Formats: sequence, structure tokens, C-alpha cells
Amino acid sequence: MPIKRHAISTGDPVHWTWLGRVGYIETMALMENLRDAVERSDIRGMLLFLEHPRVITIGKRANFDDIIADEAELAKRGFRVFSTDRGGMATCHGPGQLICYMVINLRVLGVGVRAFVLGIEQTIRNVLGSMGVEATRVDGMPGVWVHGKKIAALGMRVKNHVTSHGFALNVSYDLKAYDLIVPCGMIEMKATNLAEHLKSVPVLSHLAQVLAEMFGHVFGVEMIKSEKTFTKTTEPTNIIESDAAARRKGEAA
Repeated sequence: MPIKRHAISTGDPVHWTWLGRVGYIETMALMENLRDAVERSDIRGMLLFLEHPRVITIGKRANFDDIIADEAELAKRGFRVFSTDRGGMATCHGPGQLICYMVINLRVLGVGVRAFVLGIEQTIRNVLGSMGVEATRVDGMPGVWVHGKKIAALGMRVKNHVTSHGFALNVSYDLKAYDLIVPCGMIEMKATNLAEHLKSVPVLSHLAQVLAEMFGHVFGVEMIKSEKTFTKTTEPTNIIESDAAARRKGEAA
């Protein structure tokens, strides 16, 4: 069902695109530039669907103590570590996980932050339900859960009514990666993926389209697929990659 609004939406469409596999630094640069474009009203909003190589990200409420593995183990497993400006704790990304970065002016949707988060959770739950996977939400614990295990994580930032960052949905993602961290700040948290619940998992690009269409239904906006991102990529300013010196810098920030 559509999300309840607290204001009238602007009626502007929201664009979306599938980028394939993109590095974390490149994506953050793209997101920063897209956020600037939305703040200038060059575009009202865009969803960036993609897949990352192996990375661990540290949100504003976490620190590097939430990484259990040492540098040698991380290097062996091929993980890079970044501190970023999104909300939330530590999480991990990699092949087989569908990520959606949402850069959108909430006034376009006519909702506040809480309604936006609830709408995202509902979008994911609706799509999983259409595949026969019953998913739920848990009060006070943003994300989407299946039989008590987390299948989708949310971590966002909102500034001047413009959102950034987004959600990650485990499709065929290697769940052993969560052994490297304290996921979402919960040492006992268990994760799951669609591969544990379906005989065959959807192709990520197709799943991105289904999620984009459901986003439009839940929020009552027109969704337009775009082959461009309306920005020029520059170096990101909001992330720190982890090494011994960078960890000290990140902890002091």
C-alpha cells in the first residue's frame, strides 16, 4: 500500500539507473555530485542501483572496533575498509548484493525522514513478498528481516531535505563476510540472503527494475529509467579509507 504523506508531493518524477559493479570511491563521488545537483534542483531525485566489490563501511555511530578481523585477514579476503558519513554502524558489501543509493529531495515525495524509511522497508518487503519470501520490519531496528535474520540493511543521511546513501539487499551475497565485523552494532545478529529462500535468485539488474517500480508505487511517484546520472564525477570528500594512519584519523574525527 502507498505510504502516508504529511505534505503534498511536487509531482516531479524520480529517475533510476542500473550501473553494474562500481567501486566504492567512484560511487561516493557520483553520489556527492548527484546530491549537489538535487540541491540545485537540476534533478529532483535519482536511485542508483549497483553492486560493489568487497568493502566494509563504517557509519557515523560506529568505529573501527566494530571490525573483528585484522588487516591481514581483510587483505586475504580482499576487503577494503572505508569510514563514511552515513548513519548506522558497520556493514559489508560485495558481489551478489544489490545496493541502492537514493539521492532525492523528500519534498518530491511529500514525506519526512521516518515515513521515507518506512516506505523503503515497505518497498523491499513488497518485492520479496512477490517472490514468495515473507519479510518483516522490527521497530527501532531499521532494515528488513526474514525469519529473524537480516536480509536488507539501511543507512542514510539527510541534509537540507535531500537524502543520500540507501540500502543493501542480500541476494546471493556470501554471508561469511559478516563474520569479519559486528554487523549493524549487533554481535548476535544473523544475516540471510535470497539464495537461502529461493531455488533460483533474480538477476540483479532485473531486481533493480522491480524495486524501482515498487518504489514508485509505494511513494506515488513516476519512475523514469535513465542512462545518465546528470553529474560530472569528481573526487569524494566524505570518506576515509582504512590503514593504520587513516584509522587514527577516523577515530579522531
